[in-house]
Amino acid sequence: MLKFRKIDYDKDVDEIIKLLNANFETDHAKEAFLWKHFANPFGQSYGLLAVDNHKIVALRMFMRWEFICDNKIIKAIRPVDTCTDHAYRGRGLFKKITLQGLENIRDEYELIFNTPNENSKPGYLKMGWKPIDGNFSYKVGLINFLKRAEKFEEIPSSKIVFDKLWVEEFPCQTNISRAYLEWRYADEAYRIAKFDDGGIVVYKLTKLKGIKSIILVDSFGDKQRSTQRLISVCSKNKAKAVYFLENQKNKHLKFLLKLDRGTQAVVSKDDEFGISGKIAFSVGDLEGRI
Repeated sequence: MLKFRKIDYDKDVDEIIKLLNANFETDHAKEAFLWKHFANPFGQSYGLLAVDNHKIVALRMFMRWEFICDNKIIKAIRPVDTCTDHAYRGRGLFKKITLQGLENIRDEYELIFNTPNENSKPGYLKMGWKPIDGNFSYKVGLINFLKRAEKFEEIPSSKIVFDKLWVEEFPCQTNISRAYLEWRYADEAYRIAKFDDGGIVVYKLTKLKGIKSIILVDSFGDKQRSTQRLISVCSKNKAKAVYFLENQKNKHLKFLLKLDRGTQAVVSKDDEFGISGKIAFSVGDLEGRI
């Protein structure tokens, strides 16, 4: 008889990592799991485990998140990492453990949202999730290098000087703070450009069809200067293009040419305040590692 129980971070993480690595063609690390679910400044993830005679055979993690909309903090839950042992598949555990976990913490959130892939999206829709109306289109923009580049400093996330005005840039967005930014962009894969006026560009280096490019993960500061900052970042890194999410956060960006690179599915449930269609997401909010 399978039983469900809450995760014990002191005792269960090693066995969970073994379960993940045994059932997926990926290399899950304990440090990354704890960063994501234990050290999150929005609060520790709620984890629900399916156990058979003391053996963990399935798990579902419910990551805590916060939005700030019209100066009100909205508590959200992101059902993320899930895994079922091969020997226990076909029993409907994904649906059972997801719905049971959400019921267990029902008083702790005002919105559920996540970013399913094409394989998992139908399952969420059957459980009552609804697609968020909005533009989640990824684009590639070609930079105009005829404009002058500005100097900037590369800093770690711990050196970001948080400006409260960033929270007011959009009426509805992730509830950013100094603690959030330090945690979210601590990984060395992220590069952080700090400009003289305090503006910040968080980016990654990549190649698109062999062309050196950057991924615009997030940006903060005067949006009228966003294009100039990107030109400066690309110039220093000898990158010719920018991969970005085209939405209200990036409406000020100007490129010589824009090309479509697909869309991102975002779904929500139990949206008590009707905010899901108003949220200004960044690439950082929707990245797969989250």
